[in-house]
Amino acid sequence: MTGLCTAGYYCPNGSVSAEDIDCPVGHYCPLGSSTPQPCQNGTFSDNIRLTAQVSAVRSCMNLCTPEVDYRRIFRIVHKYCGFYP
Repeated sequence: MTGLCTAGYYCPNGSVSAEDIDCPVGHYCPLGSSTPQPCQNGTFSDNIRLTAQVSAVRSCMNLCTPEVDYRRIFRIVHKYCGFYP
């Protein structure tokens, strides 16, 4: 592959495509990623192909704030925030 891996994807050594592997749930992949970066502690996203830790459209969301509907995502909150809603 020539050039950088497309944002939202990661391209390990030996990749032949700039969109080799979708960035997985709970991670983000900026332009040129060879490995996915995990969302920071206290954040999570259930979307794939995130391009940044913080993004206006697709980002790791902060689960440890009172604005989140904890009833809907109580298992994720427990895993990443350490408590049940």
